[in-house]
Amino acid sequence: MAFRYSTSAALVLALTSLSAVALSREPEDDDEMRRGVALRRDGKDLEALQAFQRVLARSPSARARGQVALAEQSLALWLSAERDLNQALAEANDPWIRQNRDALEQAARLVAGKLAWIVVKSAPDAQLLVNGVVTPAGPDGRIRVVAGEVVIEARVEGRAAATRRIQVTPEMTMKVAIEPGAPIAPGPQTVAPTTARPLPSVPLTQEPGSARTAGWFVGGAGVVSLGVGGFFAVRAVTKKDERDRECQSGCTQAGVDADRAGRTAALVSTVTVVAGAAAAALSVVLLLRSSAGKATPGLAVRLRGPAVDIEGRF
Repeated sequence: MAFRYSTSAALVLALTSLSAVALSREPEDDDEMRRGVALRRDGKDLEALQAFQRVLARSPSARARGQVALAEQSLALWLSAERDLNQALAEANDPWIRQNRDALEQAARLVAGKLAWIVVKSAPDAQLLVNGVVTPAGPDGRIRVVAGEVVIEARVEGRAAATRRIQVTPEMTMKVAIEPGAPIAPGPQTVAPTTARPLPSVPLTQEPGSARTAGWFVGGAGVVSLGVGGFFAVRAVTKKDERDRECQSGCTQAGVDADRAGRTAALVSTVTVVAGAAAAALSVVLLLRSSAGKATPGLAVRLRGPAVDIEGRF
């Protein structure tokens, strides 16, 4: 029977074996690290990563960081894996690193084969987002990315964002030029509300001609108001008759609706008739006094629920 292992699978087995040996030789390794190694052997890489991260946060060490990097590699977190592998390998004098250096360097080469570099040329003040994450360029102007499709966005305040999609080859450096869009036109400005100024007061004394005109105008309004009141009075009577027909032996819904509509029509009729009569009276007064130059009468009509208040000066 033939067996075939991929490079990455063999690497995981080798590293977990080496980790177990290192743990057995180092009595300071705690149960959490041992649990993480066991989880990786069982293929539970996410749980193993969480266990190693807890150890790293509690007592940072090259060994804990190396185990975090290996778990990240298994989860295809290539950028994080490369960063943590490089930091772990930089601890050249650490006993665990010395013991596992060959396997860690092999893992670093495997991870590097999944990554590439891009150099973005854009506006000096542009904010760059790579695959939706704000990613500033390094000191050499390069940005590390996972090979494959990469989405680059350049943002500058006051200008439209620009976006480009590119295909990046592993272990290559690609140069990209991207300029932010045209300036964004300012939107319509909101006018702050101004405090309404009071209308100038109208003197009570008016010229005879203007008083006469006002009299005819008020009289016309009164006639219209009386006509509206008459219309609603007829409607009120019609609705009352309809209610009486529908409520002979208990009211139907049509009877209830007719009663409600009739009451409303009666109220409107009362208000408009009273207002029309008052306007007609004021019109007569204005016309009679139009040549006297006296104070112009005033009239105010207010509706307070079912009651009507009328105030006037004659």
